[in-house]
Amino acid sequence: GSRSEKPAADLVAAKMRSWGWEPEVWEVESERPNVVATIEGGEPGPTLLFEGHTDVVSEGDPLKWRYPPFSGHIQDGRLYGRGSADMKSGVAAMLFAARRLEETGPFPGKIVVAALVDEEGLMIGVKNLVASGRAKGVDAAIICEPEAGEVCIAQKGALRVKITSWGRMAHGAMPQHGFNPIPPLIQFLGRTAEIQAELQRSNGEHRFLGWDYITPTVLVANRANIAADAGYGIDAYNWGNGDVTVNDGAGTTIAAAQIGIGAFALSGGAGNVAVTVDANAKIIGISVDPVSDHEKWKADIEETQGNKVNYPMIGDPQLKVAKLYGMLPAEAGESCAGRTAADNATVRTVFVIGPDKKIKLQLSYPMSTGRNFDEILRVIDSLQLTAKHKVATPANWKPGDDVIILPAVSNDEAKQKYPEGWKSPKPYLRIVKQPK
Repeated sequence: GSRSEKPAADLVAAKMRSWGWEPEVWEVESERPNVVATIEGGEPGPTLLFEGHTDVVSEGDPLKWRYPPFSGHIQDGRLYGRGSADMKSGVAAMLFAARRLEETGPFPGKIVVAALVDEEGLMIGVKNLVASGRAKGVDAAIICEPEAGEVCIAQKGALRVKITSWGRMAHGAMPQHGFNPIPPLIQFLGRTAEIQAELQRSNGEHRFLGWDYITPTVLVANRANIAADAGYGIDAYNWGNGDVTVNDGAGTTIAAAQIGIGAFALSGGAGNVAVTVDANAKIIGISVDPVSDHEKWKADIEETQGNKVNYPMIGDPQLKVAKLYGMLPAEAGESCAGRTAADNATVRTVFVIGPDKKIKLQLSYPMSTGRNFDEILRVIDSLQLTAKHKVATPANWKPGDDVIILPAVSNDEAKQKYPEGWKSPKPYLRIVKQPK
């Protein structure tokens, strides 16, 4: 995945080194390093751990932020951004507190300062700290989370359980041939509520910590290989068993009209479109906007174009997919907030992706030029003919026109496939009627 605490960890380690500390930095996972430094007090005594974390929770909808969530904006002496309190402030406080203790002279024992990864996830950072033996000898710990000035003297333990339900694929019209893994998970989630009630009856309410809870947090079905916000419950990587058209660049008047045309085309609303539908192609869209915007567009598109958007649209507000597919440069930023249609002009490329997950076609249009869906459908027909019958289509080919046998097909193989023969104006040019 793209999640990484490395920039924050590098900053912490650099500050430690500037004070003459010698931090140990090691990766728990790729690009996810723990940073730990030990300050000797100069006198015998216990070891105190200051612990903080370098990760943050999700920013949610970037458009709902007053300032971009990862800009680190400072206004009137206040820092704005995701994680500015939890826990950039806590990490900064523990660093400078430990530095102040060191500067004021000898103290008993030692202080271990740890900036760890993944506190907001499965806590792989602190688990690794303990499992690797680096926490051995620690007598007490202060968790430097911001708590509005309060000192918390009790803490809940946590047991994290990962549940995976496996199934077997089947056609939606014949589910009896497969096994749907979702109902067992629903039953399991229902049972957790009963277990929680049993725990609360048994243990009662703690005077500091309150009640015991069992909290289902994340449910993932067919995790997409590309991190993006999908409006439908789909696996974006495996969308469609045949060729997949990735349409893009919604949010403008012309694009909205084209999305409506795309819905019309795939529904078989034009003369030769049904052929492509039968040939097994699906559309998936993408825009550099949140999924919440798509719901608004769908209504507008249906009203103005007379066609429902009958295919999923991926929201890419962090620009990850757009950059992965080369539609935006790497330096385009990490948020759609504040971007204009002109900024996103290059996010208008049409990709045709085969079942082997390889790009078969890439068409880019200027903002002033609408897409040619007849051409897109023609290309899909051509690609599927090539995949099925080992033929190529010449310039200006239309469905029903003659095709060319691929050079990789030997004459012996071609004779078996085309017993009626072919026209051959050149030895390398073998022309036959389009196979069905």
